Amino acid sequence: MSVDKTSIYYAGLKPLEMEEISTSTGLTAGSLPVRYLGVPLCTKKLSMLNCAPLIQSIKSKFLTWTENAVICWKVTIDFNSCLAEIDALCSKFLWKGKLEGSAGAKVAWEKVSVPKQEGGLGLRNWDSIWATWYLAEVLDGNINNFWVINKKQKNSWLANYLLLQRETVFDWIKMAVGNGETFYFWSSNWSPFGSITKYLRGQSTRNTGIPITVTLAELWEQGAWHLPPARSEGHVNIQSYLSTIELTNEADTYHWIPQGKLSKAYSTRDIYNLLRVLHQQVPWSKEVWFSNGIPRHKFLSWLFVLNRCPTKDRMVEWGADTDPVCILCNSSLESRDHLFFNCSYSWEVWNSVAARSGFTTPREWDEILTELEKFKTPHHNRLLALLGWQAAIYCLWAERSGRLHRSRFRIPPDVIKEIHTIIKLRIAAIRIGNPQLASVLFQAWHS
Repeated sequence: MSVDKTSIYYAGLKPLEMEEISTSTGLTAGSLPVRYLGVPLCTKKLSMLNCAPLIQSIKSKFLTWTENAVICWKVTIDFNSCLAEIDALCSKFLWKGKLEGSAGAKVAWEKVSVPKQEGGLGLRNWDSIWATWYLAEVLDGNINNFWVINKKQKNSWLANYLLLQRETVFDWIKMAVGNGETFYFWSSNWSPFGSITKYLRGQSTRNTGIPITVTLAELWEQGAWHLPPARSEGHVNIQSYLSTIELTNEADTYHWIPQGKLSKAYSTRDIYNLLRVLHQQVPWSKEVWFSNGIPRHKFLSWLFVLNRCPTKDRMVEWGADTDPVCILCNSSLESRDHLFFNCSYSWEVWNSVAARSGFTTPREWDEILTELEKFKTPHHNRLLALLGWQAAIYCLWAERSGRLHRSRFRIPPDVIKEIHTIIKLRIAAIRIGNPQLASVLFQAWHS
């Protein structure tokens, strides 16, 4: 720590006490508000105006990223308006590559944050919480107050929201009794019965003679448990279990068991997956998000699997005044399933690429996806088939857009040649990390 760059902030202390602390530590006293990550720390609820520097910082970060950058983080502040503004920025950058104008999102942000195995993009909604502040201000310096403290109007919505999650996380935190000084008899998870309040449902503290705020240490006197007479079978079971426990001089400890088994480390990913709403897994995630794929090709394929790209049939449904005929073959109405690969133009391209990768392909979109899911061996042929399938989607969509917006027309052999070049370059990139796989891919592709 740099003493010259560090200040100390006091609350509730007398001037003499503050002077003694400053003298002994060498730190100068600071005053609120002070900025941290561009946001002022103060004693009052922050407004959107207070968070303007943070929003601007996020905007500047987006502007420095390339169009291929991945949004892998999200800053969170304790109020909804700032969250909504940050979500809007992330959405604009993801779908437009810039922050001006409307986002025009093809997939809702809630869907984007769903894992890839469940049909989303796998971006996470990160929540950054100042644990030390929460412990001191919301829990009054005692972590076990988390189980008994009530919501307060002065708390932020996030602080109160965490209190509402007590039932969800109760079973994840198992307590090993030591001296019993920090474990509440009624609310802490110290016994195999879970919450004693729930276990003895209907029996009030007045009926049992045990106060709501009593700790285990307060029920232990001179090496023995001192409990009121049991008045129910549940109370008998609790007393029987307590008879197997003796308090010691060791501090109480916590065991972290979020998935029913002891864990030595906290995993944000595991807790995120436990807290979020689970969706049914999709069968096509490994075909879209396979290893060694090309990121922009995978992203576009994901959009087409969800049928979220602006094909002409969807534009007509939106009320757009557009010619619905496929611009590649000029013989049928354009839709996702027609473009890939009922269209005679696109079929010539895809059939050639599939044959070169050793994949016997059907022509219908759903059937192709099903066959790719079944196409497991050999590994290098499967990888070539997936690379070719996604490259065909990408290049054919680019050809369609080029004809529609720039009047640029190419014949199928030119598109096939472009796909061959893309796959050869991808194999060359794979050679850097896995030369053996690259060699097999290169031989198979040119055989």
